[in-house]
Amino acid sequence: MDFATTSPAVPGVLKFTPELLSLIISGLILLRSLRGGLSVISAKYWFAFGFLAFVIVCGIFTNGVGPGPMLAGMRYDLRAIPLFLLPAVANFTDQQKRTQFKVILGLALLQLPVSIYQRWVIYSSGRFSGDDVKGTVMDSGILSMLLICVVCVIMGYFMRGQLKKWPFIPLFFLTLFPTTINETKATVILLPVGLMATIIAASPPGKRLKVFFAGTSLLGLFAGLLFPIYALMKANSPYKDDKSLLDFFTNEKQLGTYVNDKKDIGLGGAKRMVGRGTAIKFPLQYLAKDPVHLAFGLGLGNASHSNLGEQFTGRYYDLFQYFVVSSAAAFLLELGIVGTVLVFLLYWLIFTDSLAVSKLDKEGPVGGLAAGWIGVVGVMGLATFYNVSHSYVSISYLYWYFAGLVVARRGELLAMAKLTQVAGRTVLRRTAAAVADSRLHPSGR
Repeated sequence: MDFATTSPAVPGVLKFTPELLSLIISGLILLRSLRGGLSVISAKYWFAFGFLAFVIVCGIFTNGVGPGPMLAGMRYDLRAIPLFLLPAVANFTDQQKRTQFKVILGLALLQLPVSIYQRWVIYSSGRFSGDDVKGTVMDSGILSMLLICVVCVIMGYFMRGQLKKWPFIPLFFLTLFPTTINETKATVILLPVGLMATIIAASPPGKRLKVFFAGTSLLGLFAGLLFPIYALMKANSPYKDDKSLLDFFTNEKQLGTYVNDKKDIGLGGAKRMVGRGTAIKFPLQYLAKDPVHLAFGLGLGNASHSNLGEQFTGRYYDLFQYFVVSSAAAFLLELGIVGTVLVFLLYWLIFTDSLAVSKLDKEGPVGGLAAGWIGVVGVMGLATFYNVSHSYVSISYLYWYFAGLVVARRGELLAMAKLTQVAGRTVLRRTAAAVADSRLHPSGR
């Protein structure tokens, strides 16, 4: 769907395909919620979403955000939320849940031939950058994030014994191979974070050390592919400073430029996208001049560009257009510190529920998903500082939907535990009553 929302060749109506899908799902949720379908969603999520809505409203009114930028901001920031609530009302069977992930796995494997073809096109045209190796998701960084998240879930199913060793190992390398030819440097950080979080948090206590060494070995094997392939892709490149990943991460000047720009750069002085650290520092300095802006931001959509037209582009876009290089920068500018903290609070709530479900649901399909989702949340949280991931349908819709599956399962497990406790107390009361009755009326008397 990212192609439909971003390509100029797509008719205007189709650009709203994700929003139409969210609208249909919202209607379904509303109908099902009348019968108590949302009861499995914990109150902590309603608090977080409600407080976030309050922050958004405050930002809109205090900054006088126009209807165009406001609608554009809602389009990118809020359209995936109905997917989070859908599993609570849909009542999918275990088989349907397994089928859903198999479909996603199939789509992930489809990126392999597509990315190889895209790399061949790059070489054929005499170009060297891997930025155009983006599979079907319209961005190379998002492609790597998506595949790393899929691999985390594969690891989760493997650790739960729901995926055997030999299907797991080929799937691991085939799924990740596109990340070796699209030159996404963040793979070196995001993949270990995701896999290690899954392995450490979801492994059985008695086997934690063994699983950790096995995971480290697997990462070492993948690094043995990633680093040489990256160097091979760059062998004929005219750019001398970027010949290998090892050079990039050990070159203090090169790595520093990637994270932070020169000290004298400032708002209005940037002529290109700034470093990730600079994209946080200077907006914070600007917002700190006004406590209200610091708390609630500049308003939803007020610092963003929209492909729907100038009337949908935010008032502060020209000032910050080279600073919105990550979701974290976008959240700070438009939601302020309070809104950004709430976003990370939601990540934390999903992480804790994933951890709980992975321990409690040993046999079901969501248990394996939850084990992998521990790593996925880590990847998504860290990637918030890497790119503007929340604006891509391909990853935001999938993240919130499968997070919703885990959260709904957590609610079901809590409900079953309460029923078990009630049933246990009822049995105890009846047993105690029977014993008391037998003492008052001994048999034969």
